[in-house]
Amino acid sequence: MINDPRYKSIGKLIKSGNIKSIVQVFELIPITAIRNDSNIHYETLRKRVLKPETFKLDELVILAELFNISVTDFVAMVLDEIKEIHSIFAKQKIASSKDHRYKSIGILIKSGEIKRLKDIFNMISKKAVRDDSGIIHATLHRKIFKPGGFMISEMIVMAGLFEVQPLDFISLALNDIKRPKTPRG
Repeated sequence: MINDPRYKSIGKLIKSGNIKSIVQVFELIPITAIRNDSNIHYETLRKRVLKPETFKLDELVILAELFNISVTDFVAMVLDEIKEIHSIFAKQKIASSKDHRYKSIGILIKSGEIKRLKDIFNMISKKAVRDDSGIIHATLHRKIFKPGGFMISEMIVMAGLFEVQPLDFISLALNDIKRPKTPRG
């Protein structure tokens, strides 16, 4: 486990609501320090901070663990930030009316009957989701089995298809993600 006391402080500030964005995190601790301890490439991390919707789920899991905060709380903070600075949430309901299965699956997600992202594709084809979300088929197929590779923006769009809250949809993917080993330090 990393012993840098700044990480615990960041986690406490996020939990208390004093840090409301990923940018604020990097105002308190340099990207280079987090890069070294998270093994996320410097340039990748810098770009993600500027456009938080491009964070991959795996990266958010690593950062949440580094800051000693629940992944769900960390993702919720990032989603709130995205909602404030982008209109990506406005694109949420792009195709749900085209196929009644989306709404039915959304009800199953909300009720807890569907617990994993993979289970959705027993009820609707990847092709339908690909066509309605704009995610490339090969990419969608690969990410269903390795959901840590999904960008937050892709998860938001798919949540809109199924008419569920983005955090609820992301939680399905988080259930499938194998937690990375704690970063070296």
